Amino acid sequence: MNLPLTRAGSAGAGVAYLFNEQFTTDDAAPLASPRTCEPGPGGSQSYENDGTLSISGGKLLWTPQASWAHGDLTWWMEETFARTLGRQFIWDVERTTGTENIYNWITPTAITIPGTPGTPVGAFVLQYSNNLSVGNGTSTVVLTHLPETIVNERLYVAVVLRAAGVHYLMKGGGLYTDWTLVHTHDNGTNGPLRFAAQNLTSTFNFDAIQVPDALWYPTPLCHDTFARGDSSDLGSTNGLWHDEEQQSALAWIEQSGNWEISGNKLKAVGPSPSDPDWIAVVETGIDEVNVEMYPTSTIENLWGCVVRWAADDSHGFALTADKGVGLDILEWDGAAYTSRATNGTNPYGKGCICFAAGERIQIRPDWGNSFQSQYTNAAVDNGETRHGVILNTEDDTIQKFAVWPRDQSGNVPSYYP
Repeated sequence: MNLPLTRAGSAGAGVAYLFNEQFTTDDAAPLASPRTCEPGPGGSQSYENDGTLSISGGKLLWTPQASWAHGDLTWWMEETFARTLGRQFIWDVERTTGTENIYNWITPTAITIPGTPGTPVGAFVLQYSNNLSVGNGTSTVVLTHLPETIVNERLYVAVVLRAAGVHYLMKGGGLYTDWTLVHTHDNGTNGPLRFAAQNLTSTFNFDAIQVPDALWYPTPLCHDTFARGDSSDLGSTNGLWHDEEQQSALAWIEQSGNWEISGNKLKAVGPSPSDPDWIAVVETGIDEVNVEMYPTSTIENLWGCVVRWAADDSHGFALTADKGVGLDILEWDGAAYTSRATNGTNPYGKGCICFAAGERIQIRPDWGNSFQSQYTNAAVDNGETRHGVILNTEDDTIQKFAVWPRDQSGNVPSYYP
């Protein structure tokens, strides 16, 4: 379906667009370049050295390259947009054949298009060969691996800018029934930015590509910097980490072991319990979440997130980074841990990002590498709604923590498809 030019919002006001391309008029390959968007506003350019671009039936149609090379089949916005919290790039894509090498970029103006050799550094990238990645100006790092999109299932995508980094939201594609916050990160402050795309080996189409004038962004359930007075009372999340305001100040619960606030950090204090180590959680009321945790160590010891932890300690999952083990997903059954998935590469980075979605959980370091560990099993979907952090030594402390709701179906604006 085409996204509308305007649609009444909750206050009854029309929603205007800064860029609005719905590919209304049929146009055979090769496309005229530059071209004026329909219904507008905005303009685009394209480059067809191998493979074709055409417009038919309200869709921008892409054919695969005969002998693919990066930059030989590209489309991009003429307009660029300043980095503003809540600025949204919204589009949809349907893959009909091929092995997915489709690249969608939210890219700074410094990127040379066409002729870009591979993924442009400095760009926020959605690649339909199953990953999200980001460029930091000198290299490109995979953020998270996704399930493979389904052929002939339209995937809707929204990339929402932050002061640093972006939010990735998705719906459809045979993967996501409703709008889902797939990933959030705070890497990269480049701009101004535009949407661009290239194709290598697939047949696919775009239905609409838009930038609304209205600003919107998802908000976390909670986030905390632990910036408060030293105390054995952990208090509640202070909402001082992210620019996005927290939905509620949630009280910390000492699930196991002893904890304190010390030097504006969350600290475990001895003696260490034998199992399940030190665990502190917040009760969120939601079981499908993305969790961020930043320690102060460089992974000399075990630390990580816990998700879906039962209040009575009968069941839960610890997603840990351990220098001697790697990334380990541990299932707790009330008596002992069982390792369910391990990536043996020694982790490094400034923190970890975990998620719990249905029967799947995953952990990955926040920055600097592309490896991760994930586990899929019916036992994961236990319905528990406590999420938090884990340490196994009082030598480490935690400096930042956040929980984001994955389900955004009741939060996205009315102009989302």
